[in-house]
Amino acid sequence: MPYPAIIVATTRKRTALAIAQQAMGEIGMPRPTTLSAGTDETSAQLLFLLNGLGEKLARLPLWAETRAEWSFTTTTAEAYDLPADWLVPLADTVWDRSGRWPLLGPKVPTEWQYLKSGFGVAAPQFRYRFFNGQFNLHPAPAAGKVIVQEYLSAAWVFGVSPTVPAQADVPKYRITADTDIPLFDDLLLITGLKLAFREAKGLDSSKVQEEFEDMIEAAWSNSTSAPTLSLTPGTSSQFLSEWNLPDTGYGV
Repeated sequence: MPYPAIIVATTRKRTALAIAQQAMGEIGMPRPTTLSAGTDETSAQLLFLLNGLGEKLARLPLWAETRAEWSFTTTTAEAYDLPADWLVPLADTVWDRSGRWPLLGPKVPTEWQYLKSGFGVAAPQFRYRFFNGQFNLHPAPAAGKVIVQEYLSAAWVFGVSPTVPAQADVPKYRITADTDIPLFDDLLLITGLKLAFREAKGLDSSKVQEEFEDMIEAAWSNSTSAPTLSLTPGTSSQFLSEWNLPDTGYGV
């Protein structure tokens, strides 16, 4: 996972139970004493709503907290299993680090069949696509090439470590314990849970909806950085140009 281990005793991040308690306290509802072991209908509903909220947020390509890098070394196979926590790929992050080339793709089925049928150019860059839970390369690579790809992880929750109880470093896809710690911004989850609860109960939620949308923008801004934009940008860097070609040594 891209996120470091959370030290439970000193973290400012709230547990799943604390998030639910805060949300219910703010709207004047009884605060749950447990989520994972709750037998009352409200506690069970809060757990479902909080998990649904987290899973929806995890699919937005906004958060640094759930970004991960996948790296593998090729054999001579064309297809490679994706990581277990794979959710969605991040565009323009696929590189052949050995050859220092970006890979071309992802290819749509018509392009892929065109390539596989013998009409595609093989060198020097690989073509790729995602198919059947695997990362496919064309042409089949030589062994030993390092391929990297950034993606969004489906693991948006950390559970307390069974071996180091002071740390929360077990990636999880859903909240299953009161002590689980979501990686997303606390206030965003509190606001989102208030919104989801009011909607589920058929209550007016227009004001909370506006608050939630504002919180998404704020949390996104705090989660990641943005490039500095210029009205007079310079030229982009190139691997080869007239500025770095050698004077001699072309093999002629």
